[in-house]
Amino acid sequence: MAWTNRWLPLVMLAAGLHGCVSPGSVDVDDVYRLQQAVRHRNPQNRGDEGLAPMRPASGRLPALPVKTNKDGKTRLVEISLQDVVMRALANNTDIAVVAYTPAIRREQMVQAAAAFDYVVFGSIGYEQTDNPVNDKLRKAGNFAVTDVSTNRTLSGGLRQRTVTGANWSVTSTFLRSWDDATTDSVNRWYQPSLALQVIQPLLRDAWPMVNLAALRIARLDHELSLAEFRSQVEQTVVDVMTTYYELIQARENVRIAQRLFDATADTFETVKKRRKLDATVVPIKQTESAMRTREAVLLQAQKTARDLQDALVRLIGDSQLNLLEQDIVLVPTTEIPDVKVVVDTEDQLLTALRLNPQLEQLRLAIRQADINVRVAKWQTLPSLNITAGATVSGASRQGRHDADNSFWSGNYVSYNALLELEYPIGNRLQEAELAEARLTRMRVVSQLQNVTDQVAQRVRERVRQIHERYTELQLQRQAAAAAREELDALNALERLRAQLTPEFLNLKLNAQASVARAEEAVIQALTDYATARLDLQQATGAVLESQRVQLALPVITEPADLPAAATDDDR
Repeated sequence: MAWTNRWLPLVMLAAGLHGCVSPGSVDVDDVYRLQQAVRHRNPQNRGDEGLAPMRPASGRLPALPVKTNKDGKTRLVEISLQDVVMRALANNTDIAVVAYTPAIRREQMVQAAAAFDYVVFGSIGYEQTDNPVNDKLRKAGNFAVTDVSTNRTLSGGLRQRTVTGANWSVTSTFLRSWDDATTDSVNRWYQPSLALQVIQPLLRDAWPMVNLAALRIARLDHELSLAEFRSQVEQTVVDVMTTYYELIQARENVRIAQRLFDATADTFETVKKRRKLDATVVPIKQTESAMRTREAVLLQAQKTARDLQDALVRLIGDSQLNLLEQDIVLVPTTEIPDVKVVVDTEDQLLTALRLNPQLEQLRLAIRQADINVRVAKWQTLPSLNITAGATVSGASRQGRHDADNSFWSGNYVSYNALLELEYPIGNRLQEAELAEARLTRMRVVSQLQNVTDQVAQRVRERVRQIHERYTELQLQRQAAAAAREELDALNALERLRAQLTPEFLNLKLNAQASVARAEEAVIQALTDYATARLDLQQATGAVLESQRVQLALPVITEPADLPAAATDDDR
């Protein structure tokens, strides 16, 4: 049909130019790959109720080695620190929750860019009117003559909102009508037309700075969500490693409490055997009281170890482990590091300024505030819009061919232009929005300065804490060695003495307790030293780099297609 020659090419043009504004590029780094991998692995497969243990997934995590204890019931699961971190990165639900936010922000970027997409439109219309006509020549009896007119319209076109704020449209219309009112023998009417209409703001709502603001803010929102995701990942890694170290400490405390209880129990048996010789009720009850007290300490230590194991299992979120099984014992295979590290304060401060996620989020927030200020300032201008258009028409009573020839001849061309000005008296709304945008930016800048000072203070404190904790560790080891020497000397003296007096027995029990406390202090100082290093890494934002977490990423990344980097151009 002839009308296809006018508007079908517009449809083809729209199909070829469907994405005139790109949502923007994606920085495909390790954090982005991790976020994509976690998103594709979640939600976890836990059945319909969602509270059952996690079912095995199709991931590429190697199975944990499981051994059966001597009792034939307890399963021993050996796990290293790297395994703990790797599984937490893949399965931790805290990370999974925030892993969806960057993907959501990415779709919001696409939505903002879609506002500039081409739109194809069309319509088909039919209209028939039947009006009475006061015509003596056509009057029939006492009945009025009616005028029946029929219109059929077919229209289609293309429209778009551009980055300059302009809204343009091209519309092709073909009208075919029949009218009985005419006395002409030919009562048909064919009218093709092609209309171009453009509305362009010149001041308010005009130009890319204003119209691309939503897209640019959406891009920064995506970067913000990745920074938030990184912050949560670093927090989870620190929590996992801290809990791992604390589990080692708790298990060592159980062994220390067990040795103390056993030593006290041996002393109690020795005292009871001397009942017929020189042991009275006082030393016997004195020793028994100490034994029962230390048994209670042992039970508390065992409970703490079980609680920490449950906490670590939750953080890991592995399908081989779940909190409903009571016969699993995690066996840490990585020792708590005690190597002395030398930390340069200025270097750590520079690292914090570069990597700290909180500072990065506030820097991105300032960039968003800058965009809002520029847009708000521009929007205080008057509204000045120009509307222009042109229409090419043709018409004929003979047929479509003649109507098309009339159209292509260009004899019927119409033009229109309109300049509109609008400005509210006082302009209070726009001025208030500008003031709000400026105040918001000033607040974010103040927040950045405040957080920067806090980070700097935290970094300096953590650096001093590392040095203090290492010195404390050495002192506690020396104190533990002295306590053991004291106990060894008392044991040697006991073998030489013929009588156990209450004073000597009290001295021995106190020495046993001193050794236990000193050993607990050593493992506590060792754990504090390791966690102090983690605290410094978290304060600087260098947890992933310092712990070489990227080595675990290829293992947990599934072969899901990652979004390719798009062009960074706005148009």
